[in-house]
Amino acid sequence: MGVNGAVPTPLTLKAGRLGGASVIGVALAAATPLLPADLPPPLVVAAAGLLLLIFATAYAGLTRRLPSSGALYTFAARGLGRPFGVAAGWLALTAYQSMQLGLYAVLAPRFGAPWWAVAGACWAVVALSGMLPIGFAAWLMILLVVGALASLAIPVAADLPHTLDAFRLTETGRPELGLLLLTATLTFAGIEVTAAFSQDVRRSTAPATYVVVLLLIILYALRSSTDVQATTWAFTASLLAGQLALHHVMVRYLAALGRERVLPPALARLRPASATQSVVAGLSIAALIFVPVDPQDIMLAGGLGIVVLLLGASLSALLFLNRHPSGEGFWRRLFTPAVSTVGFGVLGWLACENHRVLLACAAGPLVVGLLHAAVLRLAKPVVYAGIGLGGAAIVVAPSPSASTEPIAPSIPPSRVPGAHRPERINPEKMTG
Repeated sequence: MGVNGAVPTPLTLKAGRLGGASVIGVALAAATPLLPADLPPPLVVAAAGLLLLIFATAYAGLTRRLPSSGALYTFAARGLGRPFGVAAGWLALTAYQSMQLGLYAVLAPRFGAPWWAVAGACWAVVALSGMLPIGFAAWLMILLVVGALASLAIPVAADLPHTLDAFRLTETGRPELGLLLLTATLTFAGIEVTAAFSQDVRRSTAPATYVVVLLLIILYALRSSTDVQATTWAFTASLLAGQLALHHVMVRYLAALGRERVLPPALARLRPASATQSVVAGLSIAALIFVPVDPQDIMLAGGLGIVVLLLGASLSALLFLNRHPSGEGFWRRLFTPAVSTVGFGVLGWLACENHRVLLACAAGPLVVGLLHAAVLRLAKPVVYAGIGLGGAAIVVAPSPSASTEPIAPSIPPSRVPGAHRPERINPEKMTG
């Protein structure tokens, strides 16, 4: 019982829906939609992958300690504070939605049709597939990703003799190198989604993050070292897999926010959350028909938003794991989160220098989230107190009286000795 009344029983996801291979497949689907596209040089990709691998070590510490479908939202709430947690939740939903809209637009030129027509067709497929159980959807994504990779395997293997020539950066200056590193890091966007499925599996999803990063380093390095034109099938399969993966990630963020009553509690269940996400995506596509904005710029803004989220997750790991150590050594508790914080901070600075308008758009959801947290703190203190705790029941003590006069403690009257035995008090009266 809290000051706002009884707190309902928290809704949780059912463990055991996914295995480790399924989580890896979903993360690859989210991180490889642009594998058939042009990529930075292999050494730049490898450098970005190394930063993500260092980040994955700190990220694994948070995932083990704070398993939640809210992922980056929960991490920011526990590491940086409740207002930044709500802000991270809004930014995550906006960034993933922006990337999904951009993927719709990237696919359109392959079919020679208006982007909104292709986007509408893809939206229908994703909306229907999004209502499937996550186990079936995960294997659908795996099949699409494997099919796309298989169609690229033969031409990439045939061009391997020229791969070593691609591992050269002699003609790349420092300014270009910084932008290439930022671009390469954005291609890894999606590896962080493993934590969003930590409540769907029996075991920790931390090992899946390492596997995904290592696979992406190999795949992107090989792909960027060859000049291969992907088939329409490969492009479509990889983009559809990415769109479906992002849909399920956003559904889990909505479920986490609904479970903690930050958003309407009906969203705590996956099917209403999936339907809500499909409606939001459909309305976004319809709105962009009348707004003169390049959807690919929207995708880039979403990618920059994810870089900001990764920076927040790194700083959250640095603060939380040191405030509440539980067996983490110097490497995971201090070194890796500090290095990844500096690395993503540098990338954020590069983004500010070269994409100020887009980064400003990515900063909008942060402001909305901070305002939302302020409203919750004033209007719903019980909900605010439970941010980042997975829907656990919270008891908030009422504030003391505003009166300045001290309240005298209530002292019970002293009991007369032997009052319960009258014959012992005046035995003469009792016998007379």
